This record gives sequence, structure tokens and C-alpha cells, in this order.
Amino acid sequence: MLQQSKIGVRLFFLFLLTAVTPVIATVTYFSAELQKLSRHHIEEQLISDAKNYADALYGKLITADNLIHQLGLKLAEDGSKRLTAYTRNIFSSLAVLGDSGEWVFLLGNRRPPPDFQKRNDHANLQILTGKNGETEVALYRRITVDNRHTEIMGILRTEFLFLNEIANSGALYT
Repeated sequence: MLQQSKIGVRLFFLFLLTAVTPVIATVTYFSAELQKLSRHHIEEQLISDAKNYADALYGKLITADNLIHQLGLKLAEDGSKRLTAYTRNIFSSLAVLGDSGEWVFLLGNRRPPPDFQKRNDHANLQILTGKNGETEVALYRRITVDNRHTEIMGILRTEFLFLNEIANSGALYT
């Protein structure tokens, strides 16, 4: 009788081993696959968000560049210094290089720092870092109309470049 119960116990443990081991292996495998799939999805979402952010930032810089170009053309053609509210929302400072070589401010009074380099190009963009560590983006345009050169420099508002609306609020980046 005792021997029969030992065989029964052994059969019971063998049954548990053969029934539970595949379940544990399956759960472990699918858990790892689910984590890998989740990580892949998060990486794809991050890549997509980064591309959207870059496209939106590029679009905003193109908008600002077009605006400063139009303003420079208007200044070169008729000397008009009237600024729209839209222009004031984009730029914190706008200046035109006067005949004396000094910047004449149309908006704000933020002088370009000494390391701001005008180039002979028709346009350039520079990232400027102030003494307090604040980073600004400056656009420079040189416009020629009827052999007269107009040089205009604008510093973009940081609020204009903040792109909080691009971020995916539903994504958890961990």
C-alpha cells in the first residue's frame, strides 16, 4: 500500500512538472515578446514625434525667414517700418543696419552680441547664447533692390519656437 502511494505521489509530481513547466515557459516567453513589442512601439512613436517636431520647427523657421525677407523688401522699396501684430508675435527684436553701420531698432532693443557674424550671404541663421545661458535664434537677411542693400536682423521669440502642441500627450516615454 505504501509503495502504491509513493508511485501515486511520483505520478502526481510528474503530472505537475509536465503541466506547469510549459505554462511557465509560455508565460515567460510571451512576457518577453510583449516587452520587446512594447519597446519597439515606444521607439517608433519617439521617432515619429521627433520627425514631426523637426518638420514643425523647420516650418516655423521658414515662416520667420519669409517674414523677415518680406519686411526687408518692403524697407528697401519704400522705407516702410510698419510692423504687423503677426511680426511682433514672431520676433522679440528687429533691427536694420543703418547707413552709419549701427543697428536701428524697429522692435525691441536687443543688440546682436559681438559674436554675431554678418555674412555676405543673402541669409543666415545663428544660435546665440547669452551670458545668463539663455539661447536665442537670430535670423539675418541681406536684400538687394536696385543696387541698394538692406540688412535686417531679427531675434525670434522663444515662445514662437516652443512646440508644445507637437508633443504626443498620450505617449509615456520611459
